[in-house]
Amino acid sequence: MTETEFEPVRIRSDAPVDSERVVLFYIDEKAYDIPKVVPPNTTIRYMRDVIYEGSEYALAIAMEEVLGAEAMEALAECKTISEDQVKEIMNLVERMLLASSEKSTGKSRKERRR
Repeated sequence: MTETEFEPVRIRSDAPVDSERVVLFYIDEKAYDIPKVVPPNTTIRYMRDVIYEGSEYALAIAMEEVLGAEAMEALAECKTISEDQVKEIMNLVERMLLASSEKSTGKSRKERRR
């Protein structure tokens, strides 16, 4: 095959999905978990939203998708959460989204810029 020839990528919509989860945060003694690995399609939606809507909007949408409605509602209603805790949770979710992207491409963000 030449460089311009390729085999199409085949994706099975019925393939098993990794469902392992890890705890991201606690409110009092209640644990809120997220997928251990962010699904690649979530990362693709995040990247699309960054392009068309901006990074703040994209992260907000991705956070709700990764955390789930119950965890987002718990954070929104927790009067004692600090600004640092919000930033830490947001940074962790964003790092997981970008890590999923790096696994897909095999390159870090810095390497992709070159």
